[in-house]
Amino acid sequence: MSPLFSKEKDDAQDNGREWLLPEDARKQVEKIFANLPTPVTLSVFTGEKGNEVYNDYMARFADDVGEICPNIEVEFFGIDGEEALTYGVEHSPTMLVSKDDFGIRFVGAPLGEEGRAFVESVLRVSSRESGLSPTSAQILEELGDKRHVRVFTSPG
Repeated sequence: MSPLFSKEKDDAQDNGREWLLPEDARKQVEKIFANLPTPVTLSVFTGEKGNEVYNDYMARFADDVGEICPNIEVEFFGIDGEEALTYGVEHSPTMLVSKDDFGIRFVGAPLGEEGRAFVESVLRVSSRESGLSPTSAQILEELGDKRHVRVFTSPG
């Protein structure tokens, strides 16, 4: 697991709040997201049956990030609700990043390398910059048809 998301027992509580992220990780997250140019919304979808450990991790992780970063808002929805139908969410847990503006979603808990992808996604969404070179952006624009890009990671 990435050191950013490892848990140390001695600093898991702060003023009565039980944190998932240890203090050093919270400081890193706060520093990384300190100057987000525009707000980002994290929409977390979870179900009541199955994947309880990952659902809990996702909810606590998102809640920690939202508590640390004033420019990140977190909202929670049930997997069986209207919001899940509207956005085509079928798996629990799922996190959408600024759901009304972008099609970025994380299915499962953002552990390990997914943590880096999460950070990069929030930074890109907030800056409204894709990070693509002008040539790549032009090639993609010329495709014309919509594409459904999926990236899969698995524990190594």
